[in-house]
Amino acid sequence: MKLNDMAGIGNTWQAWVGQGWCRLKATSRFGLVLNGLVVLVGALLLRKAWCFPPMEFDAVWFHLPFASRLGGVIPAQDFQWLPYLNAHYYGYPLLANILQGLLWRLTDHVQAAALVNLGMLVVYVAVLRKWFGVPVALATFALLSVPMVLIHATSCYISLFAHLSAAMVWLALWRYGQATDRTEQNRWLGLIIVSAAVALNSKFVVLPYVTVALLMAVACWLRYRFVEVCQPQQSKGACLRAFVRHSARGILIGVLLVPVLYFPCLKNLVSTLGTPYAGNPLFPLDIHVLGLHLAGVDASVNTLPNPSVRGLSKLAQWAVSVFELRQPVPFDWSVNGCYRPFGCPKTGGFFGVYMGVHLLLLAVQIVLQVAMLPGGDRRHRWRNWWRGCSGWTVLLFGTMTLLFIALPRNHMMRYNMVWAITLVSLNVLLLTGWVRARHAGLSGDRLLRLLVLPMLGWFMLVNYLTEYRYLAPSRTSFFYDAETYNRVLYRFPLHQLKTAVARNHVPGQLVCIPPVHAAILYTAYFNPDIRPHYRLQVGCPLLDKPAPDKPAPGKLLRSIDTPLVVYPSQVYSSSQPRGGPSHP
Repeated sequence: MKLNDMAGIGNTWQAWVGQGWCRLKATSRFGLVLNGLVVLVGALLLRKAWCFPPMEFDAVWFHLPFASRLGGVIPAQDFQWLPYLNAHYYGYPLLANILQGLLWRLTDHVQAAALVNLGMLVVYVAVLRKWFGVPVALATFALLSVPMVLIHATSCYISLFAHLSAAMVWLALWRYGQATDRTEQNRWLGLIIVSAAVALNSKFVVLPYVTVALLMAVACWLRYRFVEVCQPQQSKGACLRAFVRHSARGILIGVLLVPVLYFPCLKNLVSTLGTPYAGNPLFPLDIHVLGLHLAGVDASVNTLPNPSVRGLSKLAQWAVSVFELRQPVPFDWSVNGCYRPFGCPKTGGFFGVYMGVHLLLLAVQIVLQVAMLPGGDRRHRWRNWWRGCSGWTVLLFGTMTLLFIALPRNHMMRYNMVWAITLVSLNVLLLTGWVRARHAGLSGDRLLRLLVLPMLGWFMLVNYLTEYRYLAPSRTSFFYDAETYNRVLYRFPLHQLKTAVARNHVPGQLVCIPPVHAAILYTAYFNPDIRPHYRLQVGCPLLDKPAPDKPAPGKLLRSIDTPLVVYPSQVYSSSQPRGGPSHP
């Protein structure tokens, strides 16, 4: 690097530090207090994500196993999971799991996998601040007042990562539909494409939301190009030819982007050829939609586990779940949307009262936008209600809500967080724009800081109702403390694995254990004290039918290629070798 380049970098850093110092001096004491609270909350969430072990069901069932293999933390030969998970591993979008694996590999700390959701939340708030002008404190406390967002921010589930990306698609589309010049349009269109690529390569559940948003973005793009190239004096034929000529390059770029955006779907279409699941882009999900059946190995998408909404119409299921109308009080929100003391209905998680307030606030802001149209439009304000982005806001959020109601499992809020995130974000965007339009300068900034207080109140209420356990955990952070052992490892005691490996004493022995959902916690990576080193296989060929001859513990076979089968309360070896995972 040349000295001139280094001097330029130094000048840039000096400029950034100087700008930050000027902003700090210009911020009032009240603003500093709010920013300090944001930093404090961020530190508490970081502490929880970094220190508290990820013991949620899906985290130890497949998120951490996938991340460990993708990040090279636990090689495939050291941990052979159930063949059932192969379909999920080869079929699901894995971008978020790849990021989890990389963080785990870089830090050698399994809790680092939870930083993916927290990092995406920070990026989302930063984009709201930089591109949309929303104050950090307002966006932070408004979003974290949604219980599902707060809970998933420090979880190893990847739902929040995908839904934040999908919500950014809708917010960028909201601005894209109001853009006036070509540069601004390209800016928002680029944000739409990047956010859509991240969302679609992270989780299948956001596919309908993102696809509809992309179709609306294409419609806006075609409208912009048509208005740009067609002049009033042109004939229809000349206008159409000019439109096709000027749009050809954009259409070609869009076609080339399809494999990037929908890579998991296209990969499934190719990899399932010649199998009973051919033609299912959402493999391994088994889907029945609009009379169409896409065969897969996982039919959970068709289940309706909550008896409180079974038999209700789609609209009623949506209302009962979003507004938590049939849920017990006090609420006990959790990562799965379950209420542990009352079973697991898997509904709720958005805090129904908070959602009602935001829906009312959105309606009031839309009405005020129409009522405050310029004087020349007052007699026809409802006829010209599209002006001031009111009609565009109603169209976008109305489309998203109708899609939410129509989708399968619309009663499970964990799969539809994008709706709540978009609702809250739209409200803070409209509030920020309205305040700065009516009260420019210092008075507008002061009013925005005052608007943070109600959001801070909701945030504190949610934490009070959940006993602050999702913000500042008080439990110890060891994998094998008494609570974790009883809650996660109760089905197969760990000491039996330790006894069997030590007794057999064959380095690199392939050990086979019963199919337990937390199988990754039995690997050698999490049990370095078990000697000698062993490899783990989940699910044994002899689990369903006992071996005819059970050798005495002192006469176990000592072949590395022969799995050592470890049953609850008994130990013996198998004579049938077991292969590694195969492609579905």
